[in-house]
Amino acid sequence: MPLLARRTFLKTVSLAGLRLPGLDRLAYAVENSGRPLQSSSELTRWREMPFAELNQWITPVDRFLVRGHLGVVPQLDVRDWKLVVEGLVERRLELAYPELVRRPRVTKVATFECAGNLPGGGMVSNGEWTGISLSALLMEAGIKPGAVEVILDGADYGLDEGENVPLCYSRSMPVRQALEPGILLAYKMNGENLNAQHGFPLRAVVPGWYANAHVKWLHRIEVTDRPFLPFYMSKRYYTAKRDVITGEPVITPVTEMALKSQIARPIDGEILKLAPYTIKGAAWTGRGQVEKVEVSVDGGQSWEAAVLGKERALCAWVLWEYAWRSPEIGEHTILVRAFDDKGKTQPVVEDRDRINNYVNNWIHQVHVTVAMHGSK
Repeated sequence: MPLLARRTFLKTVSLAGLRLPGLDRLAYAVENSGRPLQSSSELTRWREMPFAELNQWITPVDRFLVRGHLGVVPQLDVRDWKLVVEGLVERRLELAYPELVRRPRVTKVATFECAGNLPGGGMVSNGEWTGISLSALLMEAGIKPGAVEVILDGADYGLDEGENVPLCYSRSMPVRQALEPGILLAYKMNGENLNAQHGFPLRAVVPGWYANAHVKWLHRIEVTDRPFLPFYMSKRYYTAKRDVITGEPVITPVTEMALKSQIARPIDGEILKLAPYTIKGAAWTGRGQVEKVEVSVDGGQSWEAAVLGKERALCAWVLWEYAWRSPEIGEHTILVRAFDDKGKTQPVVEDRDRINNYVNNWIHQVHVTVAMHGSK
């Protein structure tokens, strides 16, 4: 449908007082097509954290992962920005930025990981977030009986790959999840106001869930009485395996982070000198806690416990170290695995029955060479 025709259609439907599924989001994307944006070439759409340089619990803002959609960064002005809470609520709320930051604030440390991050990848970081409680805001609005999901709408819009209808980035969660006290609507990151790349003026922080749930440039929250399966819930960010009987894919939206550990140093292919070496990394999980990390320096034949860092928080990574006291000259395969408070550990290898490549938490390994005159 041409842009002008879509606008005419949307205006007609609006005048008729109708509400169609997804119409508000389509209308927003179309009607805001002239609003200032910066392209991904002007503000980096992607940035990985340099994981090999991991040396502190909180990732600095300029090293924190950046993941974007639709190739744009909205340029929002707090003078005319509002957060709207509507839908199946007793009271529709509109909060201007000054009002929002005056409300009781909550600060929480949480790890963000891109759902497509491979073992050893840099699409993971750990930050300190300050904002207001989503559950408190929803309770103030008053959720009506029959509510099923809470939808978070970002202000980024455009055309995703292969699509010909404008999209807004939106994700949803069950009402019971949204009412948990730990979820934030954050306006500060590591003690500083959010910058444009990280979602200024407001973003969601859903501790324990993959980063796709942490909607940036948040401007609207809708409570709905039906499941919400837009583009970014049904065509992106889902896990899928084929049903053993029908052969049809069973699709589940990506939500909680899987238990995972990664080696920061040494890096794959590194040449180490013949001397004691401290292997370092981080481990994290979704709603549980990492209780133990083990390292193998002989390709998985034997395992020894690593020492966990003292800085800990629920839904935040823990740093770990392992003292490799007696490396021998030659080739070595180093592996790491984590255990949570329920006794679970990571899969040894990738699940080959998966249809897509999200939730990649199999055991990370690096191959190194120990030589008489190595680099480290």
